[in-house]
Order: sequence, then structure tokens, then C-alpha cells
Amino acid sequence: MYSKYLLYLCSAKGKKSYYAYIIYIIAKFCVDSVQLVENNGLKTSELRLAESVIEENKEIIINRWNEYF
Repeated sequence: MYSKYLLYLCSAKGKKSYYAYIIYIIAKFCVDSVQLVENNGLKTSELRLAESVIEENKEIIINRWNEYF
């Protein structure tokens, strides 16, 4: 089981300050198949928009994912 919260860490280049953002995960999509896995409150129209953005950028998302991991 995973948490519905995402901890996003960042730091400004050359600065000694570190920041942590806590982001509530509203929806989760499987990128390969562009399928909704979980929805925690998005409206149908918002889900359709998210799905279309993922579909249009699927190759970029997968390529960047593979570059990073």
C-alpha cells in the first residue's frame, strides 16, 4: 500500500536552503496503457483532460522516466 502524499524535495542552486513540498495525490494513471488507476476527487472533465495530456505526451513521459531512473 502506498501513501496518498508525495514528498517533493528541491533546493535552489547555490543556496543552502532545502525545501520539502507535500503534495496530495489526487489521481494516479498508468502511463503505458493510459488508464486511470485511482481517483481521489477529480471531476470527470478533469480526468479526461489529464488522460489526454498523458496520451499526447506518453513518449516524452516514458523517455524522461527512463533517463532519470
